Amino acid sequence: MAFVTRLLQHVNAPRAAVYRALLDPEAVATWMVPDGMSSHVHAFDPREGGAFRISLTYDAPTETGKTTAHTDTYHGRFVTLVPDEQVVEVLEFETDDASMQGEMTVQFTLREVEGGTEVLAEHAGVPQGIAPADNELGWQMSLRKLARLVEADIVRPGDRRLARTEPPPDILMSNPDVAAMRAVLVGGADGETAEIVAREVEIRAAQLAADTVALDRLIAEDLLFTGPDGELATKAQDLEAHGSGVVRFREHEPEELRVRRVTDGVVVSALRARLAVEVAGTLHRGTFRYTRVWAREGGRPWRVVGGHVGEVRDPGGGPASTGGGGEPLR
Repeated sequence: MAFVTRLLQHVNAPRAAVYRALLDPEAVATWMVPDGMSSHVHAFDPREGGAFRISLTYDAPTETGKTTAHTDTYHGRFVTLVPDEQVVEVLEFETDDASMQGEMTVQFTLREVEGGTEVLAEHAGVPQGIAPADNELGWQMSLRKLARLVEADIVRPGDRRLARTEPPPDILMSNPDVAAMRAVLVGGADGETAEIVAREVEIRAAQLAADTVALDRLIAEDLLFTGPDGELATKAQDLEAHGSGVVRFREHEPEELRVRRVTDGVVVSALRARLAVEVAGTLHRGTFRYTRVWAREGGRPWRVVGGHVGEVRDPGGGPASTGGGGEPLR
């Protein structure tokens, strides 16, 4: 049965630069290929209705291709091109293997975020002959190459079409939610800190909207998270609580955000916020602090792998919340 692969990749570059890399044949030959393979672009007409044909050949002679002994060849066409926003393609492998046949759809959606561009890659209709884990790994490798290509300004000699230019500060501050989060940030917002600020904005918006799709991509599968009651919550429990309506965020006003880099790919954030959260029909108001451990694992974008939410007590030592602050406000 066909399946869908979805992955996110943060690129420290403007959307325009990423979009150009999606439609430049030499760039595509560089990044849209998993490790251990080489790419050859036979045809590439980057316009709506335009056709392309590409071959990926294994470097190791022991690997088996879908089209010939060591090569996967696919062809397709561009369906939708929205400048700096979206690229949609349909494609299929050239193969006699029935388990590898069938039309697939690849969609790239570009979203401006703090510090660059978030790329959502969706590969739908993947044939049953391809293992989901293998397909996801291949996409992880390719998207990492896309990020490195654009961020490192790798372009043809004398050609600056893919060159990275930093977005001006007014663009970075154009999102009012990002501006509000940066206003309560203690310290500078450069590099990884800026990325975590953007992730904190996203997870806040997802909580307020009960957006389980967004929460799913922001939270690691093996999440370890404790609530104010000390109980451990899993990702599945968190998504169920939001999706079922047991937990509904009514207000979420950030008051202070601190971010600390632990090591490459691991960052801790501490967000204090005034919350109004309805839990099982009871409204709770108060000040709480979220401590989150963010990690980049296996080439994935930043996700929460662990953390805790606790109630901030008033100076007198009593609870600052009303309505029973001990409930698990995840």
